[in-house]
Amino acid sequence: MASYINIPEELRCQIAGYLGIQDLRRLKDTCKTLRPSAMRELLSMVRAYPSKKKIKRYNGILADPVLKQYVRHLEISTIGPRADNQERQGDKWEGAKLDDTTRQAYNAFSGFPNLTSVSLRFSKNGSSGSKEPLGYHPDPGSSHPTGSFRPWPFSQYRESFGLRQPVLQDFFRTLNHPDSKVGDICIDNLQNINDVAFMASAPVTNVLSRIHALRLFIVTEHQHNPTKMNMYLKETHIFMKELRPLWLQPAASNLTTLVLYHSIPFGYLPKLDLRGLEFPNLQTLALGNYTFSHDWQLDWLSSCSPVLKNLFLDNPIVVFYRVHEDFLEDSDGYPDFPLPQRPATEYVPPRYKFINLTWSRIFEHLRNNLHTLRHFRIGRSSRTLGELRTPFSHANYDKMNIHLFQERYRQFNQLNTSGSSEAMVDYHWKRIYVGKPEINICSSNGKNTVEGAKAFEFLERFKEQDHEDRVALDALLETTGQLKSRCISLED
Repeated sequence: MASYINIPEELRCQIAGYLGIQDLRRLKDTCKTLRPSAMRELLSMVRAYPSKKKIKRYNGILADPVLKQYVRHLEISTIGPRADNQERQGDKWEGAKLDDTTRQAYNAFSGFPNLTSVSLRFSKNGSSGSKEPLGYHPDPGSSHPTGSFRPWPFSQYRESFGLRQPVLQDFFRTLNHPDSKVGDICIDNLQNINDVAFMASAPVTNVLSRIHALRLFIVTEHQHNPTKMNMYLKETHIFMKELRPLWLQPAASNLTTLVLYHSIPFGYLPKLDLRGLEFPNLQTLALGNYTFSHDWQLDWLSSCSPVLKNLFLDNPIVVFYRVHEDFLEDSDGYPDFPLPQRPATEYVPPRYKFINLTWSRIFEHLRNNLHTLRHFRIGRSSRTLGELRTPFSHANYDKMNIHLFQERYRQFNQLNTSGSSEAMVDYHWKRIYVGKPEINICSSNGKNTVEGAKAFEFLERFKEQDHEDRVALDALLETTGQLKSRCISLED
């Protein structure tokens, strides 16, 4: 112990960084000499929850002229550590609110002089807060006056848009403090409704134009069947159109890290068009639940940044076959939204399309064109598999196991058997049944068409394609200097 006490304080602080929480707590109580290095590490990360006990502790640290110097990373949450997992529809559903003491505490984090990163965490359960019945209704909080058809009533969780938006606005106003050193922000469970006027205001644009890391985990209003029913919600599509101009473009020139996750598959439907958007300093890109359907996405990945070193694809999907009925298609073949209004008796024949895009092509393209890449991972983290109870962390993507999971290819099926655009349309991200192509491609979804026959043939040789994918992935990992992947086989 004597030798440890006698080493320089700077070295003691470095050693403390390798100790666990319990060891640090014991170390701080050992003697006064060792206390500062232990406290510096214990308080480097502070989590604040809306409870009297937690807020009192938070305010105590903020008021202490020594302790507040230690805080470098802060997470503020509108819910308790386990509250969102315990929420039920209808529990005080008219809306929750933070008390004044909590709001004041959260708005004071600019008082931590050495703070470099802040995370704002909402509940995973989003709600518009409306009591409107079924039908077409205005989109709450959006500048767009048109409505969305909702096959079920609005969800009835406590954290409505009306609670989230004031908290988000306070968050940006505090970040806009002239002395702020925060360069890394994370918004966990960001509901996909923008206040367009505020997002274009000075507090937001000032903050986005100076940060170096932006991490967004986007959620949509909860429905009984999220993947199917969220396609009806117009805000799902509007938010994707607004994501680029409101969130990404203001930060594009300075970002070194960009993390985009969504609670539902995104990129294809809802469409996210990133063509021409460049990030000249981007070194790390992580995408969660991203869908590939067009070659331009490969070109964008290999050209969006001249210095990209780390690329993480968490639960990505290649759309190999699509069936559209109600959706019109834009000039690029994406589903167009909103659904057209037609008489229930009008019949529109389905449109079938086989998409000749494979993971082996994607891996080969990255290997041949992304020459700066040094760290690549593809897999499925607990977060993209539905575990939203724990705070979003970089470990979700940069520590996930490399894994070529079977569901990396999906068929998008959209059929309306009733003929009415207001009726419930069946949306499917259908998984592949290996060795049984007739389950995926049958007469009812285009087997007897030219495009359906191509998709059927693709499924017939899926085991060969799986082998090609694994060979291409290993070649990519060899190029990046990583160890060969331990991919899980189809039989595992």
